[in-house]
Amino acid sequence: MNTFTNLVTVLVLLGAVNLSMQGALRDRREAGVAKIMKAISGLHSSSTSLRSKREIDQDLAGILRRVVSELFSECFDVQTTEDPLPEGPCSSPNTVNLTGSWRLDNEGSDIQPDGEYNCDAYLFDNTQWFRITGDGGNRIRDSCSPAYSCGSHGGIWTDADMPTDVGETLQVELYGSWSGDCSWYPFEAAYPLTVQRCTSAGDFVYKIDGLTGCYHSVCGMF
Repeated sequence: MNTFTNLVTVLVLLGAVNLSMQGALRDRREAGVAKIMKAISGLHSSSTSLRSKREIDQDLAGILRRVVSELFSECFDVQTTEDPLPEGPCSSPNTVNLTGSWRLDNEGSDIQPDGEYNCDAYLFDNTQWFRITGDGGNRIRDSCSPAYSCGSHGGIWTDADMPTDVGETLQVELYGSWSGDCSWYPFEAAYPLTVQRCTSAGDFVYKIDGLTGCYHSVCGMF
């Protein structure tokens, strides 16, 4: 299949995509296709004695690349999951990754990681940033867990709104559940959870202030 045939195939696909579009975006697609068809006409109206088949195919290949990169790129919203923040807790090697699958338990399953209840007290001094990732989920739980969930006696959670812009940092309320009381843990700070958004895909890092002692775990979710 030559370059011209490939180009025509792409234009047919663009026509199918165009049928599903409405308003200004569809008008822009139609205008773009019209310009490319004009360019194709100009190429094939040139004298073959002046332009070899190879030269024409090279020009058509260039048009084909522009079709894919310029027209299709506006049809789909592509998100990146790479960390765009070169400095700070999002990229720091000192940020702790919480990956235990037992952090997902929201049923009071009385799981004891490594034979004993987990205690996250080392995270609660307002200096240690952490993220929930891997088998542990991708964010802190947004609802109250029953006792003996998340691999510990009680679970740490929040239903606060998270930052929406990459690099944005918020301080929000945090709760600890225990024995039917969803806000049992007495945090000393008014807004004990600091949250920073790391990527547009929703990677967050956290820092907790105002809680010591055991046994309690940060609960995760997807």
